[in-house]
Amino acid sequence: MKHKFTFAFEDTGEGPQVFRELENISCSEGQTAVLECQISGEPAPSAAWSRDDTCLEPETDKYTFEEHDKIYRLYIHDFTYYDAGTYRCTATNKMGQVESVADVRVFEGDTLRFNAEVFGLPSPDVKWFRNKTQLVPDNRTTIERDGDNISLEIRNLSKADQGEYICEAVNYVGEAKSVALVVVISQEARMIPAPKLLLGIYCTFKYQNVVHKIYCRL
Repeated sequence: MKHKFTFAFEDTGEGPQVFRELENISCSEGQTAVLECQISGEPAPSAAWSRDDTCLEPETDKYTFEEHDKIYRLYIHDFTYYDAGTYRCTATNKMGQVESVADVRVFEGDTLRFNAEVFGLPSPDVKWFRNKTQLVPDNRTTIERDGDNISLEIRNLSKADQGEYICEAVNYVGEAKSVALVVVISQEARMIPAPKLLLGIYCTFKYQNVVHKIYCRL
């Protein structure tokens, strides 16, 4: 007589649990921003970080991840306005997954600065706009150009400075634009960058049976 035995094994452990959520923080340009949360689980969860739903890569010049004794930290080095946004820590083990979310913002009253590189033949004229109104230098606004390098700086940022910013480069061949959105919330300013785009304007001409292209990138 034969007997058939069936054995069932169940996974044991504990799904991730958030004991201390990420907190909204503010940071000035050039400083290091630190996000921290406390998450438990068995086995110890692994963490992934993202900004505005874009995964971040650890151990780069920009980001450092740290995990120690259930504390998960993200360091954002050399903070700029482009680093502001919604950050998410996703902790996962075989028993489940949890998330903690926070906003990283910049201080109202700080200095907003955009830098760009533009080149073309002939050299394009460059203009800056906020909400379709051209910006001109004043006691808070500085516009500079050094060859192909251009910049816009606005000091003592306030709610009146929020809106859509456009850098426009134009020559007789065509034009190129780059756009970013600045939103000022109460006493803080949050920068929401537009997707990084490679924009170009060019024309072609034929000389001695060779096609040439004049290209401008913003």
